Amino acid sequence: MKKLTFKSIRQKLWICIVGTIVLIISLIGLLQTVFLEPFYEYQKEKNVKHIQANIITSIKNNSSLPRQELLETAYQYDLCIQLFDSKGSLLYSSEEDGIRCMMHNFRHSQVLLLRDELAVSPSSSVTLTSSQNNMHTQVLFIGTRFSVKNQDFMLFTTAPLVPLKSTTDILGKQFIYILIAALIIGIIIAFLLSRSLTKPILRLNKATHSVREGNFNFILETKTDDELGELTQNFNEMVNALLQRDTVKRNLIANVSHDLRTPLTMIQGYAEAIRDLTGEHKEKRTKQLNIIIEESKRLNHLITDMLTLSQMQEGHINIKQGIFDLAKQIPYLLNQYDLLKDKGYTFEYNGPSKLNVYGDVLKINQVILNLINNAVNYTGIDKRVIITIIVLEKTAKISVMDTGSGIPDNKLAYIWDKYYKVDSSISRAISSTGIGLSIVKEILTAHQASFGTYNDAAYGAVFWFELQLA
Repeated sequence: MKKLTFKSIRQKLWICIVGTIVLIISLIGLLQTVFLEPFYEYQKEKNVKHIQANIITSIKNNSSLPRQELLETAYQYDLCIQLFDSKGSLLYSSEEDGIRCMMHNFRHSQVLLLRDELAVSPSSSVTLTSSQNNMHTQVLFIGTRFSVKNQDFMLFTTAPLVPLKSTTDILGKQFIYILIAALIIGIIIAFLLSRSLTKPILRLNKATHSVREGNFNFILETKTDDELGELTQNFNEMVNALLQRDTVKRNLIANVSHDLRTPLTMIQGYAEAIRDLTGEHKEKRTKQLNIIIEESKRLNHLITDMLTLSQMQEGHINIKQGIFDLAKQIPYLLNQYDLLKDKGYTFEYNGPSKLNVYGDVLKINQVILNLINNAVNYTGIDKRVIITIIVLEKTAKISVMDTGSGIPDNKLAYIWDKYYKVDSSISRAISSTGIGLSIVKEILTAHQASFGTYNDAAYGAVFWFELQLA
């Protein structure tokens, strides 16, 4: 026989809600039928004992027997009250005041036996529930022993117990109708509620299948402000981030393919030219060989950067921190751009002539070079790149600024992503695949250094980071 299973969250929620309603109604019905009579007797006994305690307190507080108060109590609570002294002499009976209860049909001999039992009982109270005259009349009998000024007394009270058999029968039949009505209402409520709660979850489930298949071009509508609404909003943000990553991946393929193809094509072309045309012309051959060498270096630099970034992201970055003069490194690094200076590029340095900081000098040099390369590629028509160092209280803030159009605000969050380029159509003075800024991010993260980027209203994009002063 096949085992019944419920895989749908809507089915599970529906069953839980209906089951909870049935359980609660069943418990209420059980209390109203099975436990109603024992609970009634318990409460009746508790109330009579409380009344007895009040009577005893009143007797102790009065110099004479408070007959009027005992009479009013007997009338109010439908009680029979008798008071005996330690010798068994009757001091008061509510029958003397006109209440014809005859101790609610307790036989006189039984009263005497209970009185004798109370006299020798280690407990100060004796309780009895008994049927009298017929099986349909239940009477609660309570006797209590107490002392007033070293004199012992016994107080007896009886109270009728209302028959509840017919009441429980009526409640039992009523319970069946209530259960049927509650089931119908519960099923309807459970269906509507489960559908309302699971509908956005089912939409999210369907959307995850679309994401798994590579479809990111959709937005789920957020209809509520609760946790499900927040989950839907977070899902939309995740899909948007995945879409951005997918775009970056596609750009990666295009950029890397282009950057790899260009030097390989040039290497192949000039190698064939040397082989077929200029093998005997030394000057041309030397020029073409130099191009092959430069393109080979460029290709090797690209592959090295890709491997370096991969190792850094896997946690294989080795930081050798020490004290070095950061201000001394700037002129040394700018000497590597002499060829660009011949093409009209200018590099400005604003900062101290000496500044000792703490860090890995080789890795920090790599950071500065990558930021300068990025600024060269995106600077304005004046071809200016500005390097600034500001000494703060405990750190030095290094900024590299270009004079370009800046970075669009909606792209600032992705500028540090691997292979991301703000505009792939820009002609660059230095070849780039978008790896440089990712390497910068990994190095500065390993240094636990603060870094960021913003747009300067008077210039262009500004990339900055801080190093601890030595």
